[in-house]
Amino acid sequence: MEGKDIKKKFFTPDKIVCYIMSLLVIVAATAAVIMIVRTSICDAQENDFPEEKPVVLKSKKTQRHPLARGVHVSVEFYLTETDLSLTLDTDESYSLSIAKASGGEGINVKIHAVTYFGLRHGLESLGQLIVYDELQFRYKMPGKVEIVDRPVYRHRGLLLDTVRQFYSVKSIKRTIDAMAMVKLNVFHWHITDANSYPMKLQNFQEMARIGAYGPKEVYSVEDIREVVRFAKIRGIRVMPEYDAPAHVAEGWQFTDFVTCYNAQPWDQFCAGPPCGQLDPTRADLYDVLEGIYDEMNELFDQPDLFHMGGDEVYPSCWNISSHVQQWMMDRGWGVEREDFVELWNHFQTLAHERLKKVAPKTRAVLWTGTLTEANFVERFLPPEDYVIQVWTEGSGTGSHIPHLLAGGYDLIISNTDALYLDCGFGSYVGEGVNWCSPYKPWTKMYNNNITAMGGERHGQILGAEACSWSSISGEPGIDSRLWPRLSALAERLWTDPDTDFRAVERRILLHRRDLVNFGINAESIQPGWCLHNPSYCVR
Repeated sequence: MEGKDIKKKFFTPDKIVCYIMSLLVIVAATAAVIMIVRTSICDAQENDFPEEKPVVLKSKKTQRHPLARGVHVSVEFYLTETDLSLTLDTDESYSLSIAKASGGEGINVKIHAVTYFGLRHGLESLGQLIVYDELQFRYKMPGKVEIVDRPVYRHRGLLLDTVRQFYSVKSIKRTIDAMAMVKLNVFHWHITDANSYPMKLQNFQEMARIGAYGPKEVYSVEDIREVVRFAKIRGIRVMPEYDAPAHVAEGWQFTDFVTCYNAQPWDQFCAGPPCGQLDPTRADLYDVLEGIYDEMNELFDQPDLFHMGGDEVYPSCWNISSHVQQWMMDRGWGVEREDFVELWNHFQTLAHERLKKVAPKTRAVLWTGTLTEANFVERFLPPEDYVIQVWTEGSGTGSHIPHLLAGGYDLIISNTDALYLDCGFGSYVGEGVNWCSPYKPWTKMYNNNITAMGGERHGQILGAEACSWSSISGEPGIDSRLWPRLSALAERLWTDPDTDFRAVERRILLHRRDLVNFGINAESIQPGWCLHNPSYCVR
């Protein structure tokens, strides 16, 4: 399918104007009262986005609430580019002004942006300026505002593991809606792993039939397209992850491509059951991977970043395969750690070649691991080809950040000591708490200063992601697991504040209430009394 056709299928002007108008508030009010009425105007045409000239989108109708007694509030949008592509380099800036109309009759709101995505952010900010006065039973907004805004970091995301526990498309979309509220712009979809294979590709349906938890716990091609479309309209890129060579088991067991499938005792062969790794020595494996990458590239709207996984590879998983042993012996290799790192690099090189063949403009992302250690990374992974996602600690001896930055690599930060949302809960094997405990509160995420981690090379840090792994938490608890902690990360990445969490304690309580009113069951962070008596709930 040609790129132009994909763009029309996923993201057409009529869809974005529908979305804008669903956000737009048509306001009728007195000076003290704002009455909000949503509109369902969706009448855009292709020529609403003419080439090479600014666009002004205005509601063609106004609505007045029957109880309104006052002035009219108009909202105008000004766009200067018609490009609807969404990439790491998309301009997300906007300006927002609120002022009294000439003659003192009414209020004018104007949002200027280079792209639709900046315009969308401006609408979110406008929504945050409209509040409900619980004493006067009225909506209010400020009469004069001037905002010029842009994000500090280009990559502001959430990883959601929908493999260990299945999440419905409905719950994924609700999460994306909440992400849009706080201007996060990347949904990292961890859609394959060892536990199940829920991705039902058109040309590889057998893998989902055998590997999914059940026939209803799969993502069809239509489901994937809908999530990508839904996210893009909300200014969010979907970055797919196809984890390999480790974290591979269910769905692959009917092939000869997997070693140590469900081997026991599992802790000798993998990080968690069931075990399994792709066999790098099988030449026809790479034809299968090319077909998977090709179909995923189309389904995910030709993403500019494609995550290839690449962590927690166990040499012991390969070493129990007689086929792997013979292949290595034929080449004069031994069975030491460095020999298996060479084998891993053999896989990564060939898999990356197949990805670039079907998606030449896409850049690969890999997790930190053995391949990204200082004595291997520059030898095996060219910095122009790879972005490295750091899940090791943000500082100290376990951090990969200093040598990766020195090697010229762009980074996405997901340091486990601050940005892992599943920490502090029970282990899913054995007793006690999980490996990354303790719990990471919103204060820890807010204070996680990724600019400081980068030092003089902070420009190589693209941004950060919080990671929600789903070993023991699924769809019923997703809202409280994510929110409002993700909101703290969102502010850190958008503004990079020079203050710590104490400066925002009052605001996050109010924001958490907004999330709940929006239908997100965000976790409580203080008793309700503190919302009304904030000065007494600090230390």
